[in-house]
Amino acid sequence: MLVSKQNRKAVYEALFKDGALVAPKDYNLPKHADIDVPNLEVIKLMQSLTSRGFVKTQFSWQWYYYTLTDEGIDYLREFLHLPQEIVPATLKKSARPAAPRRAFGGDRENRAPRGDRDNYRRKEGASGDFKPEFRGGLGREPKIFTQEQLDRIATNKAKALQRLSEKRKAETTIAPKKAKWIKSFYEYDLTTLVDSKGGFIIDETDGNKEFNEEKKRSYIIEPYYPPSLEAHENPKCKECQSMDLDPIFFNVFHIFLCATCKDKYPEKYSLITKTEAKEDYLLTDPELKDPELLPHWSKPNPHKSSWNDMMLYVREMVEEYAFKKWNGPEGLDAEYERRENQKKDKKDKKFKEKLADLRRRTMTSGWERKRQEGPHKHQFGPTKEDENGNSIQKCDSCGLVIESEEF
Repeated sequence: MLVSKQNRKAVYEALFKDGALVAPKDYNLPKHADIDVPNLEVIKLMQSLTSRGFVKTQFSWQWYYYTLTDEGIDYLREFLHLPQEIVPATLKKSARPAAPRRAFGGDRENRAPRGDRDNYRRKEGASGDFKPEFRGGLGREPKIFTQEQLDRIATNKAKALQRLSEKRKAETTIAPKKAKWIKSFYEYDLTTLVDSKGGFIIDETDGNKEFNEEKKRSYIIEPYYPPSLEAHENPKCKECQSMDLDPIFFNVFHIFLCATCKDKYPEKYSLITKTEAKEDYLLTDPELKDPELLPHWSKPNPHKSSWNDMMLYVREMVEEYAFKKWNGPEGLDAEYERRENQKKDKKDKKFKEKLADLRRRTMTSGWERKRQEGPHKHQFGPTKEDENGNSIQKCDSCGLVIESEEF
C-alpha cells in the first residue's frame, strides 16, 4: 500500500515518542484517534514494521497493540534523524518520590529521652560464671507432695511402663508366614449377583422378558415316552421297528426314527444347515422358512450367541422337495450348471468392461501427452532418388515422404 511521506513521518513520530501504539481493527475509520492519518494506513505501516522485526504486535478484543523493539528504535532514530539521547517514553526512568519520615519521633538523636530504656542494651553482659537462680513459679515456693501422693504417682508410673512393655512385645512377635499357594480372594454369593449388561442401559419390558422366556423354552426338547403301555399301539422306527425313538426327529420333524438308525444312515437323516440347503439344492429363503414345506430345528448359533439362530433340516426331506421342484436330480444339476455359467459370463463381461475402460484411459493419456508436447515438426533427411528417378526426402520420426527439387 502506498503511504505518503508526511503520513509515514507522523505515524513514526507518534510511535517513537510513546514507544507503543494502539489502533482499532477498523479499516474504514477515516482518522486514527491520536494521529491525523487514516486508520488503515497506520495498520499497514505497523504490519510492515512487524514483518521486519521492528515492532511486536498483539491482538486482543478487536484492538492492535504495537510495541517498539530495540532494532525498531534504532531504525526510527535514523529515519527521523534524532540524536542518541532522545529515547521513547517506555525507556525513561521515572523519579522515585522522597522516602517518608520514620515514625516514632524520627531519628534516634531527635527522640525524647526514655530513661533506662536507652541504655540497657549498651551495658556489658553477665560474666561467664554467672548462674541464675529461679524460684518455683512467679514468686511461689516449689510444691511439696505428701507421701500418699508420691505412692500413687509411683503406682501409676509402674502400670504405664507395664502396658508399654506389653505393647512392644506384641509388636515384635513374628506372625506365622502364609504358604505360597494361599492367596487372598473374595467369596461371592452367585445367587445374589445381577446381570448389569456390561454397563449398557437396556430397557427390558415385560413383553421382551416373555419373548425371551418363550424362546428359551423352544430350545428345550422334551424326552420321548411311549404314549401307551401296549407295544402294538406305540409308534415304531421306520427302519428297524424299534420303539426307542429319537425325541428331536419325533417332536420337530415328525419322523419315527431311532438314534441308532439316525447314525446308521447319514446320507438320509443327517442334519444340514440353511446355507447348505440354499447352495447345494438351490432353494430360496421363503421356502426354507416355511415350516409346512420344510420343518426345521432352531437352536442357538454355536459360533456367536448374538447371531441369528441356526436352522437345521433333514437331508432326505430337503432332497425330496428339491427334486420335486427341479424335476429330478438331472434338472437340479442342469440348473446348477446354468447358474455357474451365468456367474462366469457376468465375471467375464465385467473383466472385459474394465479392460476396455483401461484401454480408453490409456489412449486418452497418450493423446493428452501428445497435445501437451505441441504440434509435430518434421525432421527430413538428405535427398535421395527413388525408382522413378524423383528426388525424395523422408521424415526421421514419422516416416513422411515428400518430393523435393534442387535448383
